[in-house]
Amino acid sequence: EVSLFRPFHGNHFDIDLHWAIICFNKHYAAFRLTDLLSEPDHLLERQVVLLVTHHGVTNIWQHIFYVNDLYFLLKDKSLDWTWLLEKLAVYGLENVFLAGLYWCQQLWDLPLPAAVQSLVHTDRVRSSAAAYAESWEADHASEVSSLVLKQFLFFANAQTRLRLRIKIHFSFVTSRVFRATTFLIGNRVHYIPMELGFITIFIRALRSFYRLLPVRQS
Repeated sequence: EVSLFRPFHGNHFDIDLHWAIICFNKHYAAFRLTDLLSEPDHLLERQVVLLVTHHGVTNIWQHIFYVNDLYFLLKDKSLDWTWLLEKLAVYGLENVFLAGLYWCQQLWDLPLPAAVQSLVHTDRVRSSAAAYAESWEADHASEVSSLVLKQFLFFANAQTRLRLRIKIHFSFVTSRVFRATTFLIGNRVHYIPMELGFITIFIRALRSFYRLLPVRQS
């Protein structure tokens, strides 16, 4: 990704590299380079999935330029719409995508196949698109804590299948509970990965308790 919104520094520019693109959180889904390259015939469609994951789920379409990115990715392109919509549906991303498409049409008249057009203009998608657009009038982007809650609410409300809605609720809770953590012993930082499960909870609890103890005066 070469950002259009960061200034150039002399004759070099920033490139934003990711090990993976997280869909909602690591407990829900993550996309890696191998996923992107697994079907070369659908490379563009997979790029759309990644963009919807990052801009639509992680950033809840909270700036118009996120929708603008979707528009330019789709403009004048030939897509396998059936494959794309089926792939998005596997991860519960279809309504997030359709809300983005709605604004691509409203703002820049993006042409769509008739079958997709009918999906975009349902009451559910219109309602979702209007909710996303409310953030465009805000003076500042959402704070991190507020954004996490909005990610959860928007993504859960976008689901039409109970199984995915339950999965989103479960992964939201587990991502807040089972987290990687660090703690100090002397001057050394120790890292505990989230894969250790409940151990990380006890370590964080002990660390918090230790901070309450009076500091010894040397």
